[in-house]
Amino acid sequence: SRTGAITPILRWRLCADHLVAPIRRSRNGAITPVSDTLDNASLRVALAPSARRHNDEGAFVRLRDVGECRYYADGIVNGLEAIQTLALVIKRELEICDFKPITYYVPAVKLPDGVVLTWKRRIEGADYRGIDEKGRITDRRLAEAIVARLDAGLTGIVTDYQENTCEQAPPLPYNLAKLQTEMSARYGMSAKKIHDTARSLYEKRKMVTYIGTDCRYLPQSLHGEAPKKLAGIAGMYTKLANGANPRIQYACWDNSKVKAYHAIIPTGHAEPGLSHDERNVFDAIARRYMAQFYPRHQYLQTKLEGQYGDDVFCSTCKKDTG
Repeated sequence: SRTGAITPILRWRLCADHLVAPIRRSRNGAITPVSDTLDNASLRVALAPSARRHNDEGAFVRLRDVGECRYYADGIVNGLEAIQTLALVIKRELEICDFKPITYYVPAVKLPDGVVLTWKRRIEGADYRGIDEKGRITDRRLAEAIVARLDAGLTGIVTDYQENTCEQAPPLPYNLAKLQTEMSARYGMSAKKIHDTARSLYEKRKMVTYIGTDCRYLPQSLHGEAPKKLAGIAGMYTKLANGANPRIQYACWDNSKVKAYHAIIPTGHAEPGLSHDERNVFDAIARRYMAQFYPRHQYLQTKLEGQYGDDVFCSTCKKDTG
């Protein structure tokens, strides 16, 4: 529940790395699971903070001591693979429940060079009627009045211009939760489908490392294996793998942030005959790994701010420089 309380009926809980199920103990010591299903209500209870503090309470045992868990509820499984995904499910569910839609309006100005400035705020001391406490225009009449003044030829002045050259390191390698999030957004795959596909790449194909990890970092010891891993997948990614520089080392190589398992990366072994889903999942893992051996992304970030009457408009954009 939102208060963190665990109800007597739905007593599913999570410890640090194992899903914990309610059980009954008979007088002869036999152990019998109380429930054989996971429903949405159980998922909400599963993340109750108090559950983590009472892992060894006598009325509960680890599922690994009872038997292998084969529960699937929206793609959730037990063990390390469950924790991150469950957290995402609950967080998103609560966001949806608490969301209150509101209509607001954003006037825009298109400059002759194609740059679009969007309304940002009103200057201090101006009339703020029609603007809510979060600084949004909620009165359509105010928005239409601003647009009408712009269409009538209202002249603006540049109040701020900034131009910065920036560098960006590649994103960290995947853990299971991040892989599921991105593959779902990119290809519309379910969490269970992504899990099963990644598991096939790990168990059957031997092409990726252990998938049940919540870590996105790599041990320093694996950095020395980079040339071998890149050579192993060069047949699939000739240009990318051969263009990588194994001497480059970013913050993802950090022993202090690796615990039980490291991030998901290619093993260097390649197999033909991958399914469509396997190709997509492996491609994401492989490209994220190879990105760790390329220079930082360089780009030019600009910010333009202009004032039209009592209203301030702003535009930010990025332009690749290398």
